[in-house]
Amino acid sequence: MERLVEVLAKRLQLGEVLADRVNQNRNELKSQLQLRDEQFKREIGDCTSRLKEGLDKLHASADALHIQLQEQDVQRLEAEAKAVCDKFEVVDGQCQLFESLLKIQLLKIEEDNLQVVMTHIDPSDPHQVFLFTLRPQDNGSYTVFDQDPDLPNFQQLVAELNQTKDIGRFVRKMRKGWEDQVLQQQQ
Repeated sequence: MERLVEVLAKRLQLGEVLADRVNQNRNELKSQLQLRDEQFKREIGDCTSRLKEGLDKLHASADALHIQLQEQDVQRLEAEAKAVCDKFEVVDGQCQLFESLLKIQLLKIEEDNLQVVMTHIDPSDPHQVFLFTLRPQDNGSYTVFDQDPDLPNFQQLVAELNQTKDIGRFVRKMRKGWEDQVLQQQQ
């Protein structure tokens, strides 16, 4: 029996030693997990910071690209505006000459449209407005519309314009047609 007590005491002592080792291993594992957890949190913080920096750089690049695209749009619109003026071969001096001598106004309306407004055609009503709108086409021809008042030979004049491409001559013939029409109405 003494022997049994001794064996049990040794086993008990061995169990306590094993329990101590298990507790010690558990504590070491807990410490290692806490260290890894802290390291993981630092790495996540670093990654988050790097991602935020990268995102800030992307936003800055996007803003710069947006500004560049706006500048390109402005340049494109300026080029288109110049092309429209070139199509109509109208410069400020010529516009002023038309307006002062011939009582004609040239107005750019809607995209590529040029409206020609004339007065001083009807001597009994010099402020009466006579007008038409001209639009250049990609193929070099012109579309003419919104004429007021109507001229009987309007389609013939437009066909001649598209054949000769002489806008000045077309404007003169439109004016002459309206003058003749007013004279006929007054007789």
